[in-house]
Amino acid sequence: IEQGGDRHRLTAIVRASRRARELVAGLRPEYDEHPLADAYDVSEVVDHLRPLLHGLLGRDVRLVLQAAEDVRIANPSRERLEHVLLDLVANSRDAVSDDGAVMIAVDTHVQVDDVPGLPAPGRWARIRVCDNGIGMTADDCARVFTAGYTTKPGRDHAGLGLAAVRTTIERAGGLVTIDS
Repeated sequence: IEQGGDRHRLTAIVRASRRARELVAGLRPEYDEHPLADAYDVSEVVDHLRPLLHGLLGRDVRLVLQAAEDVRIANPSRERLEHVLLDLVANSRDAVSDDGAVMIAVDTHVQVDDVPGLPAPGRWARIRVCDNGIGMTADDCARVFTAGYTTKPGRDHAGLGLAAVRTTIERAGGLVTIDS
């Protein structure tokens, strides 16, 4: 009987806390509408994924992280960014040899000039995933973000990973490029 009472009180506390949060949000609607109200630190996401990334790469591929602190974004969501990073690292893993390396670098990029094909002038979060694999041909680079395209013949790959990466990043207002 005592446990039932404790559970009832705990449930009431949780409900009251949720209601209080809703009331406070109603008092300051400009906070919820601010474009960075839900911003998170990209470096924290990378650090949180570190054990999973090591497992994805295996023991023979080295993971190098270069992450500046307080590089904040609101879009895409944290979960979508995790999927993007996992897709990019998986592609890099497939490109390197057993003693290769994959690097993830996070920093802030300042775009000064208005250049077609680049982000608008301003401060942008920049995430780079690099590897020391053999690279791709110019034709592969031009097609790599196309749904269904893969450079992995003879393997069971649908060629959707990098297409999904591009879609996620562009829907978030970002830009994804490749250099080989």
